[in-house]
Amino acid sequence: MTASPDDLPDNLVTRLARLLDQRDGFLPAVERLCREHPEHAAALRCRAQEYLVGATSIGAVGGGQREPDPVPARIGPYRILERVGKGGMGEVYKAEQKEPVRRLVALKVVQQGMATKEVLARFDLERRALAAMNHRCIAKVFDAGATEKGEPYFVMEFVEGLPLTTYCDKHKLAIEQRLRLFQQICAGVQHAHQKGIVHRDLKPANVMVVREGDEAVPKILDFGLAKATNRDFLDATFFTERDRVMGTYEYMSPEQAAGDGEAIDARADVYALGVMLYELLAGVLPFTTAELRQAGHQGALRLISDSEPPRASTKLISLREKSSEVASRRLTSLESLSRALRGDLDWVVMKAMAKEPERRYDAATALADDLGRYLRHEPVVAGPPSVGYRLRKFARRYRVQVIAAALVLLAIAAGLAGTTWFWLDAKAQADVANKARIEAKRQEEIAEAKAKEAADNARLFAGKVREFDQLAGVVHLKSALETEKKLYPAWPHKVADMQRWLDEDVGRLLRAKPEIDKTIADLRTRALDRTPKETQTYRFGEESQRFLHDTLSELQSNLPALEANERKAVVERLSWAQRIESLTMGHPKAHVTWQAARDAIKTPDGVVASAL
Repeated sequence: MTASPDDLPDNLVTRLARLLDQRDGFLPAVERLCREHPEHAAALRCRAQEYLVGATSIGAVGGGQREPDPVPARIGPYRILERVGKGGMGEVYKAEQKEPVRRLVALKVVQQGMATKEVLARFDLERRALAAMNHRCIAKVFDAGATEKGEPYFVMEFVEGLPLTTYCDKHKLAIEQRLRLFQQICAGVQHAHQKGIVHRDLKPANVMVVREGDEAVPKILDFGLAKATNRDFLDATFFTERDRVMGTYEYMSPEQAAGDGEAIDARADVYALGVMLYELLAGVLPFTTAELRQAGHQGALRLISDSEPPRASTKLISLREKSSEVASRRLTSLESLSRALRGDLDWVVMKAMAKEPERRYDAATALADDLGRYLRHEPVVAGPPSVGYRLRKFARRYRVQVIAAALVLLAIAAGLAGTTWFWLDAKAQADVANKARIEAKRQEEIAEAKAKEAADNARLFAGKVREFDQLAGVVHLKSALETEKKLYPAWPHKVADMQRWLDEDVGRLLRAKPEIDKTIADLRTRALDRTPKETQTYRFGEESQRFLHDTLSELQSNLPALEANERKAVVERLSWAQRIESLTMGHPKAHVTWQAARDAIKTPDGVVASAL
């Protein structure tokens, strides 16, 4: 079983804390203490490691404060101007370089008394990692060497800026501006991952924002806790890290909290990026320093590993009166900020901070890409956790309560079973009635369609009958012309035939003329094309249309002659025949005329001649 720093007796914790006052001999003193208490050696070394890497002072018992060492005048060829930072294993100075170029640089050197094999290996890894990277968002390394006392140092770009959150709040960057700045940080972290380096201590204090012209550029610093995944680094600097908690608790991933350094990969940095994004948006950490300190060392680790933090939008509202101040630093109202965080941004942050590494973004650029989709108003890849996942997590956390609730629900379900059966039966009957109504409606639609089809067929049949009658007119025309020849000469016994010819044969044709004219006009309108008006020929899509047009056109051209010439001649013949008939013996009034003539002949005054 792994020894825990929380298992140390209070007197050993106090002694270990006091050893920090003897910083130059801290590690040798720790080893002496381990030899005195071998049963607590592992726990003592673990707690000492926490002090060395500057994880955080949660659960630590502080000792007295000592005056810092004086600032050296020079280190190597560099003139030291001031101390600007101090970590668990090194100090950072602002220095001046004069040759071969004149510039300000940052010089990091191993603290006196800290040059153990492990510290030197980690210091060398940081130097080599920075030298291997070339990205505008990562501080560049210029030089390396050792002091007169043999402590190694390296020289890098001096970054004079503000920590990430401080810069954003001071300049009151809006949400969109913060996200675009954060995307640059993701790009720098991705570059480190591609070079085989996992930072393991990403936090706003290690990301300084500087101005380059009109542009704000983040610079990622302090790779002192970096883990190498590239074999080129491992060959020279590999050492075991199992059962060591390394990093800053507020930004530490669950796998870091578990202390298994070998299991940590790039997704640990993605988790830290998610925490930083949470803080940039909501103005507060998922787990505050006060909450972690109150929980103690082991409690803080359990909180990081097992507890789901509230969403950023929810945490923002919990700040109460401070939430309006957070919104004002983002140039918006509390209502607008809360609305902006709910949904996509909450989902993106929670995916980056998922407890299980496999549920996070698999790379820093994947996180940046999802933020790009949000800025472009596109759907984000991150989505709310599934219901099944939430239920499993809830059941694991509240196992007893879940079992009790399940029993209650089972009893309620049994009571509702009968009601549910009746409801299902009524629903089935309603479904049957609904299907019957749908079928009746379908039959009604079928009947309407058939009636419409019958009406269309009737209209089509009527049209065909009308066309047939018009075509029959040609036959009637030829018959009338033949009959007309038989009406000559105009004998009285042909009066009835001539009258019938005028009234029936010719009259029928002349009465059909308007309909024939209309049919010809319709056919010509539907013609596919026509030749110039001089020839007046037409092309039809169907042979029946062409036959009907040509036949009716022939009939149309003959009707005027029939009306103007033939009909006039027959009328004259009819008049002549009627006149002859009136003078014949067969006429009903003929005997009266002839009787008058006989009587006149008998008179002496010659009246017969005038009567005739």
